[in-house]
Amino acid sequence: MRRVIVFGVLALLVLSAGCGGKSTKTSPPAKTSPPAKNASSSLTQLKQMSVDEMWASTRKQYKKVWAYVYPGYRSVTTFAFWEGCKRKDAAKPSKVTWLSFTATSISSKPMRLSLLGKARVEIVTVMSRFTYKGKTVAAPFELYWARVDGHWRSLWSPREVKAYKAHRCPS
Repeated sequence: MRRVIVFGVLALLVLSAGCGGKSTKTSPPAKTSPPAKNASSSLTQLKQMSVDEMWASTRKQYKKVWAYVYPGYRSVTTFAFWEGCKRKDAAKPSKVTWLSFTATSISSKPMRLSLLGKARVEIVTVMSRFTYKGKTVAAPFELYWARVDGHWRSLWSPREVKAYKAHRCPS
């Protein structure tokens, strides 16, 4: 039971995408880029970006997190609404103290995603360490990224995209 509560708290703190107003802008699906010529360097960069995004999210540095998000997803809401959702989630009582984030692995998978279409997605596993009710806990998170127009972009789940399109916060 404790594990379910911990994961629920973590999901609310890190993985939900926040709140913003609905935008009338739409953008065509972007072209996903092939792997960089120096793939090792690019994947090392992606691991660091994943850790940076986790820290920014837990530290409520929402402008930093927003900058990572795929622009097609940003077009379905506004920063103000998205940030409001993030702040609403962050305001929920939590007994979590974040200790560390370490990107442990990357796997690649072709996927078909809302507003992006078919893309090769890099799934970065980030191991988090935190204290919860006085106990140190470790839990993995998976962050999804695609290289779009030459830049790594963070991806939302289909549930998050649907919620923002409907001008509501993902729960």
